[in-house]
Amino acid sequence: MGVFPVFTKRVHRFIEQACAAGPIVAVCAPPGFETRRLLQSLAEQDAGEGGVSYFDRLDHLADPTCAAQAVMDMGGGARRIIVEDADLCDAQWLGSALQRFARGAGAGQIFLGMSNPQGLSVLEEGLAQPIPIVGPAVLRLTRAEAARAFRKIARPANRMRILDLIGGWPHAAVRLSHWAAGAQTDAWGREDIDILRDCGIYDVVERRVLPLLDDSQKQALAAASLVPSPDRELLHDEVRTDRVLASVARVLSGLVDIEGRHYTINPALAACVREWSLLQDPVGHRHRVIALADRCSRKGRLTDAARLAGEAAMPERVRAYAEEHGALLIWVLCGFADLAALVKNASDEVIAASPELRMMRCIVNLKSGRINLAEQELRDLSEDPRVANSMQREIEIVRVTLLVYGCALARRDDLEFLTELLSEQSSEPGWQTFLATLACVLNSQRARFDAAEANLREARLEGERAGSRYNLMFLHAHQATIDIARGKLVEARASLAKARKMWRDEFSTDQGVETVIAALGAKVEFETGRLTSARNSLRKSAQRMPEAEAWFDIYFAAYEPMTRIYVKDYGIARTIELVEQERAKLEARGLGRIGNLLGAVMACLVGEARLGANGVDVEPPLTDFSVLAASSWQERELFSLASAHEMHWAGKTAEAIALLSDAREEAGRSGVVHSVSRMTQLLFALRHVSGDREGALCEVAELASLGIATGMRQTCADMLGGYLADYVAQLAAQPDADEAQLHFLRSVMNRDRAARASASELSKRETDVLRALATGGSDKELARELGISDHGVRFHLKGVFKKLGVHDRLSAVVRAQEKGWI
Repeated sequence: MGVFPVFTKRVHRFIEQACAAGPIVAVCAPPGFETRRLLQSLAEQDAGEGGVSYFDRLDHLADPTCAAQAVMDMGGGARRIIVEDADLCDAQWLGSALQRFARGAGAGQIFLGMSNPQGLSVLEEGLAQPIPIVGPAVLRLTRAEAARAFRKIARPANRMRILDLIGGWPHAAVRLSHWAAGAQTDAWGREDIDILRDCGIYDVVERRVLPLLDDSQKQALAAASLVPSPDRELLHDEVRTDRVLASVARVLSGLVDIEGRHYTINPALAACVREWSLLQDPVGHRHRVIALADRCSRKGRLTDAARLAGEAAMPERVRAYAEEHGALLIWVLCGFADLAALVKNASDEVIAASPELRMMRCIVNLKSGRINLAEQELRDLSEDPRVANSMQREIEIVRVTLLVYGCALARRDDLEFLTELLSEQSSEPGWQTFLATLACVLNSQRARFDAAEANLREARLEGERAGSRYNLMFLHAHQATIDIARGKLVEARASLAKARKMWRDEFSTDQGVETVIAALGAKVEFETGRLTSARNSLRKSAQRMPEAEAWFDIYFAAYEPMTRIYVKDYGIARTIELVEQERAKLEARGLGRIGNLLGAVMACLVGEARLGANGVDVEPPLTDFSVLAASSWQERELFSLASAHEMHWAGKTAEAIALLSDAREEAGRSGVVHSVSRMTQLLFALRHVSGDREGALCEVAELASLGIATGMRQTCADMLGGYLADYVAQLAAQPDADEAQLHFLRSVMNRDRAARASASELSKRETDVLRALATGGSDKELARELGISDHGVRFHLKGVFKKLGVHDRLSAVVRAQEKGWI
């Protein structure tokens, strides 16, 4: 893996900026920024002209005044003097020489390579202007430059790990690139510090970086390196570690920097300093760890507090942090990552002795989809009289939360219970924002959207008072669920963009949040026909379920588009198998209600396939949805649709139409536009197949109006595109034809036509490639069989994918086999 050619852009950037900086330029950076190599590159640029004088470490050791003498001897011609390791020069001689050069206004340039900018103060005495510095901002590697050096590392996770360690430090990039080139597979399983030792970076830190600091600076750097993002408040202690670290930043600029009230420490340097501190003074290191853990707890940085307590082998301290803050408030105010870190770093014995940690473990289980374990933990807490008496309110709130996450049916008085708690005069806004959020979820599921949005406003107000950025982020997701139900997909997308930005900026390590946002994004993108984006979002949501974080609305948002895309990719029969496997996993985790919801989605898709132009005859999984309780708008929608499909195939089409008409009217009164749209689609199909063309025409007009208002077009195209042509012609013939409606319906027809490519639309070569693909083989093997190049195979496959409306080879083969083409 070559290193030097990869960093050519950095060399060019340095030469350009250094030459433009002025007649006297300091090239100043800590060890490892390769100032020597860059200065040599600068000298080589003019080597052919003979106009460069270069002084290095050996020259200074032989004569500390040699560089100063050369400056004083400079003539009027343009030439350069490059002084490497200028810190070793006689400062008074060099300073005087620079003054004479500046007064002479010669045409030459002088470059001073230094590792410590504090040495410039002596050299600048008597100069009219400070010496400009070309520093780490120019000398560091950009992430893109470093990434090019590691592009041959096969696994993205390993590549990202190395890039994170480098943090822009050029010498770290050089050494790690050589290490990675020869690393065996098992080497990647080692700790970061072991890799840094192997490649020699630890030795560089110990021999070249730390000697630049005094003892107090080393201790300050050791303390700050214990946490990933130290700030002034956290480091403000009796010895003013924050001020000492500021002096470290002046010495090690580029490795230690100040950004506002935060310090950033190069990750490789931080790892080496932690190791050095532990080896130099194990007892003192442990004291620093414990003291910083306590300060982290007081500052609300509980992930850091828990990790440090675990590092110090003091799980009992984790219990103290948990009981000081409380399980639910930690979740709401600090986020799930802090809560999970406390559980992870406490021993089983410590958790068993602490009701708060047991409650946290319950929350970790419910957030991770282990509903059975969460329910058992809560039962144990509620049946323990010592716990139940002191934590009655917390137990009840978590019980309702479990209903939301476990997707069990809520009791009739759950909302009343939350309303009563919200009406209490609580001095803790964290409680209020959490309770208002729960009430919002329950009201939203029951299609009480005005009440849900009132809950959202209250939750937002209290969340801002509490400073709960974590809950405020989730409130954007809850707003999106309401918008989806109301058919406001533009507004839903905007809410998700806000949630996604907060997640990336503040909670990017919380995969559960990513899952929630991706699930809702998949729903919005699918409904609007952006199938590629929907697929990408499903990979980060539905394909993680049920292990990932989700509640009822999120399962619905992810599973419905997932199942519909399965049908596109694998066909209806294979989709039924996949859905049944998923339902079994849901049942095993205590999520039977979600299993029923998924079964209803599948029943609807089977019904749509049987209604379609090809008349697919597949039996749906046997479930009587008419007898299942439906407390959410999603269940009422899907169970009504599934029941209507079943009635139609039992010869009771009139009863199915009546059922759907009543259900649509109820959904309309509640403002569930999503349900109104879905039911209108099926009503059109049923009226069409039963010969009620006048009624079907009315449904088409209504469907177009809904599509224009909501942007929901994909299911309409999938289910009805093949039926619409005659009705669109009838609407167009009317004297008062609505052009907007006609445009929408034609776009639906075009989308359906593109998805129903016929064999005649495939070229002969595309058909040959498709048939060869069905027999299996790599691109090279297919190319040899067909007598074309690898590139030709890939080119024709792209055409096949586009015409079949699929995104991978297996789906292309399945689609072609369904159509009888191969």
